[in-house]
Amino acid sequence: MQIGSIDVNKFIAENAILDDKVDHRQKFHIMAPVGLINDPNGFCKFKGKYYLFYQTHPFKAYHGVKYWAKLTSENLVNWEFNGIVIKPEFWFEKDGCFSGNAFVENDKMYLFYTGNLWKDGREFEVGEEYQCLAVSEDGDKFEKLSEPIIGLPDFSEFTPHLRDPRVWKHEDKYYMIIGAQKINEKPAIMLYSSEDLVKWNQEGILLDSTHGEHSKGYMWECPGYAKINGKDILFICPQGMTYEGNITKNRHQSGYLIGNIDYEKCIYHYDYHNYNLLDYGFEFYSPQIFTEDNGRHLCIAWMGLPYEDDHPTVKDNWIHCLTLPTELIMKNEKLYRRPIKELELLRGKHIPIDLTISNSFKADCFELLMEFDSNCDVNIDLRCSENMDSLTHLYYDSHSNTIGLKRINQRHLYDGSRTIKLSDAKDKRKLHVFVDISSIEIFINDGEYALTTRIFTDKHDIYNNISTNGNLTLLKCWELG
Repeated sequence: MQIGSIDVNKFIAENAILDDKVDHRQKFHIMAPVGLINDPNGFCKFKGKYYLFYQTHPFKAYHGVKYWAKLTSENLVNWEFNGIVIKPEFWFEKDGCFSGNAFVENDKMYLFYTGNLWKDGREFEVGEEYQCLAVSEDGDKFEKLSEPIIGLPDFSEFTPHLRDPRVWKHEDKYYMIIGAQKINEKPAIMLYSSEDLVKWNQEGILLDSTHGEHSKGYMWECPGYAKINGKDILFICPQGMTYEGNITKNRHQSGYLIGNIDYEKCIYHYDYHNYNLLDYGFEFYSPQIFTEDNGRHLCIAWMGLPYEDDHPTVKDNWIHCLTLPTELIMKNEKLYRRPIKELELLRGKHIPIDLTISNSFKADCFELLMEFDSNCDVNIDLRCSENMDSLTHLYYDSHSNTIGLKRINQRHLYDGSRTIKLSDAKDKRKLHVFVDISSIEIFINDGEYALTTRIFTDKHDIYNNISTNGNLTLLKCWELG
């Protein structure tokens, strides 16, 4: 297949998957019409509409040459697919248009992204990476600059890995951070500045891998930035984490650091012991953070991980999806990630659950709200088969004060369990759970912790069970979709 000669939007229209004809297609999560979806990009609001882009390889369900697809929404819940808008065209991006973000100013949308060249033409092996820019005045047509805005790094200090720009404005200057890798194969974050969003000057290394749990990887991808409660929050995706002391057991993570940037000296002052994760589940990566004009900080991520490519959906020529949109808030020097209010638009019929009559209810896609005392044990089995040999088990153990999540007897999955030790401060425990056809998103104590996971049970596995040794003070459930 000569990809460069194909009308990619025509290909997508002709090969789009009919959701009711294949297994595991979601009801209310963003998926690609066909092929692979991974990093969300360019999350912004422009001329009254929300915009979201994502990386995709539409031709097959694997990581090939990447394009940017565009979505628009009025309410962050119902998204319209608008086709491919960024595709490989110039010499510096011929092997793919990688991740980046959007910056909106003066009625223009600036899309910053990374152009990729494979090494000696060998697929997926990074040879050169350039930072690129496309500009739009209407949100539909994007005019690319014909040359990169930032060239190759100094190879005496860095490897070719330099990607995923994130841009913001501070006082009268624009700043950009980019994920980098030093020649000792340790990660770093580079800082650049600009007066006009086109010509960029290298300020230096803002953050490197000298200290901390987050330094155990080999690359920080998809860096992000937000100003929250007066603090400069840096979001990083450490790749190649060790398993020792690794609470998620994920080698590729999404975390954040809280500190302050000294722009003049190019120094990020932070407590390297205070590295926290945005998610403690199985599949959550490359979060895209967008701050609205009203100060609300929104987050959407890829519900997948690098090198996790053997899902059962591949046989139907699609793989992966995006998470639900969430809001980030700061409490006690920690970010809470909770579902946005707009998700209530998904609610359908109320599902009555009376545990004095039955512990079970049938539903494939639903939202579940629970509140219970900290001395109350709770066990929840989600999307079970009728004989209970395949399910996802969520529990709270009051003795150890832990939340646990287990995927039981589901093929094509990696590690089978996750456990979180909760703080002792709260008298009540809260669970907020969203179940779709092939995913579960769990929010604990109003977003203090979150666990995101894909599930691949049979379409007939719609049995759900709740058991407890105490009284629940809140139990509500709605059909979704």
